[in-house]
Amino acid sequence: MLKILTYIVMVITSFYLLYFVVMAIGIFKKKKEKVLVDKKNNFAVIIAARNEEAVIANLIKSLKKQNYPKEHYEIYVIVNNCTDNTLEVAKNAGAKIIECKQKVKSKGEVLKYTFNKLKSNDEIDAYVIFDADNVVHREFLNKMNDSINCGYEVVQGFRDTKNICDNWLSTSYAILYYIQSLFINKSRFNFGMSSFLNGTGFMVKKENDQELVSVKKTILSMSFSLVLVAAVLLFIFGFRYFLSGREYKGANVQKEERKNDYDAHKEYLETDKSFKAGYIMIKNLPAKGLYISELPGKKENSSTYLKSGQILWASKKGTYKDKTYYHLKNGMYLYASEKYMEELASYEKLEGYVAITYISSTGVRLRKWADFQADNVVKSVYVGDKVQVKGKVTRKNGESAYITDKGLYLTTDIQYLNDYTTEADSLENEK
Repeated sequence: MLKILTYIVMVITSFYLLYFVVMAIGIFKKKKEKVLVDKKNNFAVIIAARNEEAVIANLIKSLKKQNYPKEHYEIYVIVNNCTDNTLEVAKNAGAKIIECKQKVKSKGEVLKYTFNKLKSNDEIDAYVIFDADNVVHREFLNKMNDSINCGYEVVQGFRDTKNICDNWLSTSYAILYYIQSLFINKSRFNFGMSSFLNGTGFMVKKENDQELVSVKKTILSMSFSLVLVAAVLLFIFGFRYFLSGREYKGANVQKEERKNDYDAHKEYLETDKSFKAGYIMIKNLPAKGLYISELPGKKENSSTYLKSGQILWASKKGTYKDKTYYHLKNGMYLYASEKYMEELASYEKLEGYVAITYISSTGVRLRKWADFQADNVVKSVYVGDKVQVKGKVTRKNGESAYITDKGLYLTTDIQYLNDYTTEADSLENEK
């Protein structure tokens, strides 16, 4: 019986592999696009949000940076069943608010409610749907507009993972999205077939009869994508379970020792109740370096070496054997006294440039970490210099510093810098 089942699985797997071989050919096939009209279409960007105050502002911010005429798109946040400040955060970020006052149980019902609200708006040409935890490439609406002008009514954008290397699950999702984009969506598109929808980052052209038949197809495709993701996860977990019974005895012994080790550290930290989860920064790096380990008080060969100026997210702070530890986002523990650590007020990721307008008597300096008074100056910058920045940190004393693309900190009073500009803005000014 087992042999028969094995053959059945092999046959199914063979057909599955054959499908991907055929689809792989489609990756290299080029499809000529014919532009039917030259028009700037009006988009209604729709975000269904339920208790999303922590992430909704980031999405709205990225949408407002779209390289597409601002008069041709509006951002709508549909708040439903919220018990937090999602409405206020979204409104302050610049989005229009639609309160879903009827009882809804799913994203599909929220979208249906929204379409009924907006169907009388004759200025809308198409709808764009996002999840609240997304961020959007600045050329997204331009690409959607090009697709409409080529005659397409439903278009899926490329979906990627923000935290690819955080853990094996996020990496698996990133691989899945790339496979889906290349072997499924791109190949099927080049062969003249319909693609799949991921559930977010897609566009639906508004129907003339206002019934939005395409949206029903969208939701159906979205459900298929969810089933596909679930099937992949079941395969991964099933395979891990299959292999779990084939471990060597030596591995089991190591596993038991590791369990006992964790039990010994079960009550490891005396948690600092006053500490709120947030960003921390490495400073005054000692000569021997700074390490993070799986357990407090334990330094392993696999411990990660940290660099001065590095920014980390800490979920909690506490003491173990009279030493201070931070519990990091990846589950590791960082031992560091206050002379090595700085708890930040905020950390903001940026993309663009700052330019030096004039300098003070003390000059403008690049440092290893964000301290205006520290003796860790690497080099100076001069009037007219344009410095590419990747972020901005604010210390708890109110001082702020830009993080350059080289990982150094530009510490100076804001009066010595021009306004923060994006790369595109800088290039336009140079012209």
